[in-house]
Amino acid sequence: MQIQPNILDHDADLRQAMHVLESSSIKICVVVDAAGKVKRTVTDGDVRRALLGGADLTAEVTDLPGQPPFVLPDSTERATLASELKARDIDVIVLVDAADRPTGLVHRNEFFDTLLLSPPIWG
Repeated sequence: MQIQPNILDHDADLRQAMHVLESSSIKICVVVDAAGKVKRTVTDGDVRRALLGGADLTAEVTDLPGQPPFVLPDSTERATLASELKARDIDVIVLVDAADRPTGLVHRNEFFDTLLLSPPIWG
């Protein structure tokens, strides 16, 4: 999948992250440094926890507590991608080139059917 709509500069604030999350079909921001290398990912949960913890919308995304992002080379076999999504119980993998620059996103919906359950009917 195209990654450009999900790219966020390292000096972006939470408000900018929220705009990216709202406008993208895949709800993840890929934060890159000045050289374009992946530094972290940001999800709506990260933003929500920051706001609940007292941050304001002008806080930089690099101030969020985080962990190193999970990325795989863009040459990774599809079977391995599917296996990693399932084993790690994650929705998205960021694909990178040899210089750790993001080249694409892989969403679990590309591999696994989503089971939609209807609400119970009371009556």
